[in-house]
Amino acid sequence: MSVFTTWYRALRRAEDPEVPFAAKEAAYRAAAVPVDSAGMPGLGEGLPPLALQALRVRHDRAPEPEDPDRLGPYRPWALPVLLAAGRRDEAAEALRAVPDPPHDLLAEALWALLARATLSLGDPLVLRRAHAALFPAAGEQAGAASGLISLGPVSAILAEITAVPDL
Repeated sequence: MSVFTTWYRALRRAEDPEVPFAAKEAAYRAAAVPVDSAGMPGLGEGLPPLALQALRVRHDRAPEPEDPDRLGPYRPWALPVLLAAGRRDEAAEALRAVPDPPHDLLAEALWALLARATLSLGDPLVLRRAHAALFPAAGEQAGAASGLISLGPVSAILAEITAVPDL
């Protein structure tokens, strides 16, 4: 159980506006350590780099250069954000090929990542998909249902999407 409470504490720190960004990042890095030895491959594979990427996106910071393979099962939804920082053509291609995220506790977080990448790349089809998927969760925090990560209020992401002209 300590793995989940450590991750939840990291999430709470990440949501606290009084906590400096470096401390938020450190909390997620610390949460990643017990996952490696807890025998929970579902949490260990891809979640630590996804959490750090989500934190950076949430705070409008460029994603860290990351080996895309470290993102494990989250690679299809996180890759466009990584690539959008410097390889826009590849990012746009990855975005066009991305499937809908699985309907699980991280669905809104993965849709939010896609929306953020799409807002910078300008793909109206993916923006419409993201809007349709996120709309039912308008009053929630993107990803917070997992107790692990959050990309902030879904309503803020929806507002950014609807502000795009000709959508």
